[in-house]
Amino acid sequence: MAADIFVNPEIRHAILVEPTRIVGRTLQSALINIEAERPISRLLGGYVIYFSVDLPFAVDRGAGWECDHKLVVIRPYQSHRLVRCEGLRTILIEPESVCPQAMEDAHWCTGTDVHRAWVKRIEAAFNEWETLGMVPDRSIDQMIFGENLPSRPLDPRIARVIEQISHCPSDPESHVLALAGRAGFSASRLSHLFRSQLDIPIRSFRAWKRARNSIVLTVNEPVLLNAALDAGYADEPHYSRSMRKYFGQHAHVMQRHWRHAMTFRAPEPQWA
Repeated sequence: MAADIFVNPEIRHAILVEPTRIVGRTLQSALINIEAERPISRLLGGYVIYFSVDLPFAVDRGAGWECDHKLVVIRPYQSHRLVRCEGLRTILIEPESVCPQAMEDAHWCTGTDVHRAWVKRIEAAFNEWETLGMVPDRSIDQMIFGENLPSRPLDPRIARVIEQISHCPSDPESHVLALAGRAGFSASRLSHLFRSQLDIPIRSFRAWKRARNSIVLTVNEPVLLNAALDAGYADEPHYSRSMRKYFGQHAHVMQRHWRHAMTFRAPEPQWA
């Protein structure tokens, strides 16, 4: 498994991070030329944290461009546009694994002393990571945030459905009818309960997990078609359309990016 997809062994909180700085065009000043930089559009299925303390970046969440923040949090499935710089890092937190209230905390509110201290802590954690060349011997939550983010309370039946989809989103056993049969529900009842727990349709969740899980496959498989088929896509164009929808870039570009970003190694988590 690629190194920077981690699961907190204490609370099974999934998190994807890019510890190394993304290679891209450097924005020369805070007065960003948006059109010249060709922003990319994204629709990620998790909380995404864009973070850069030394170079400017810009995010449009639907209310205009924001260019003066060092850290921005985007909600799951919130369409947004991004102009990224050479110093930009990202943290992706799966919504089923973290309590939503934790992502509304004052830490995330820009312009406050609490937020500025939070940003400094995250930068220090990334610097430690890069200096060591490996993950320190503590949870990713504790390393980056200073504490374990609280897990999301879930109906046990929905938790089992989430586990099945997350593990094998393209497996026939992860289709709604099969999941409903094992849970003892009708398909409509399962879909309703799932949406009430996670605020998203079960099919949208499954489609995101298929794209999300393809990260490991494309890093380890040099032939993109093979990776696409292994991930459950009909063909390479189908996979590329999915990558453009969620990540805003062609699958070949994302493959090169993930190979560049995934340079650190950590031991597999040991479940209690």
